[in-house]
Amino acid sequence: IAIGATAIPESVLSRALGLTLWGYAMPDDQTLRQALSACQIDRYSSREYVLCPRRLGEQDFPKFLGEALIASEDRTFYEHHGIDKLAVVSAFATNGLRAIGLPLPRRGGSSITQQLARTLFLDERDGWSRKIREAALAPRIERVLTKPEILAAYMNVVPHARGMNGFDAASRYFFGVPVNAIRLEEAALLVGMLPAPNDRDPPRNPQAALESATR
Repeated sequence: IAIGATAIPESVLSRALGLTLWGYAMPDDQTLRQALSACQIDRYSSREYVLCPRRLGEQDFPKFLGEALIASEDRTFYEHHGIDKLAVVSAFATNGLRAIGLPLPRRGGSSITQQLARTLFLDERDGWSRKIREAALAPRIERVLTKPEILAAYMNVVPHARGMNGFDAASRYFFGVPVNAIRLEEAALLVGMLPAPNDRDPPRNPQAALESATR
């Protein structure tokens, strides 16, 4: 990340921001490992509960599901260290043009690792302060988990339609089978529903669901 003419490594920025941001205590590496391995939500408040009762490992998700998720949500997942800088800049520019009235679709710049941090640790309502804490957490998650572990953790907790979390819950609800039994076209439908799964819920909006699955 560059400020002026000086490039600041993501790891340095993460350490600098990782202690306290706007009064929020940030988790240390041990807390990160525990929360990620337990698949447990922890928002540093009075609420603490298990997010995915059936935690699945990397081998429990079809390979094509992970590949579809990366292609749709984070094409440089295996190349960055938690933050895709180009995606962030592109999202900022696109959303800025939207703000002045150009009819462009909203773009998100968050990597899969950032989305995992947001789902487990942060509050969606916090706006820019949440975005900065998300950027601070992502490189630290990359330090304590491998890429396949991060991908599996996110597939366990990804916010999905009708208040569900995780592809296994969504697969059981929409197709009546565990996620390891879904077919390629069903995986495309589940991934295509993101990041607005309630708007692309197949029984409620079949046309939007079909379009998103084939985009």
